[in-house]
Amino acid sequence: MKNIAILLIISVFWISYRTTQYFEDKLNPTKNKVLGATLEKRFFLPLPKDSKEILREDEARNTKLIIKSQKPITELKDFYKEILRSKGFANDYEYEKDNLLEISYLNEKEEIKITFTQEGDESLIDFNYHY
Repeated sequence: MKNIAILLIISVFWISYRTTQYFEDKLNPTKNKVLGATLEKRFFLPLPKDSKEILREDEARNTKLIIKSQKPITELKDFYKEILRSKGFANDYEYEKDNLLEISYLNEKEEIKITFTQEGDESLIDFNYHY
């Protein structure tokens, strides 16, 4: 008889526990979910009309984008210079040699490095955006 009483008490406790868990899950649906903020910031710059995206890699706090265009690198340089200045970026450095042009733009929290290369009639533009 004593064993049956112990078994009955344990069963009542177990049923009470399971019922509490069931209703707690119903009342608090975020209990077992991971909550947090997304740090991803999508990199966006307009592309020249004739351009084509070759590669895009979005990582934590960094984006790499490579596009191809039929425009000469000098025209592309001026195109992005105006856009980035209007967005509050300042020219940090500029390097030019033969068919290669590297430019870095900075603002308070972001950096954009752009490498322009001319290959025949096509220009490749490599953007590295870090925030």
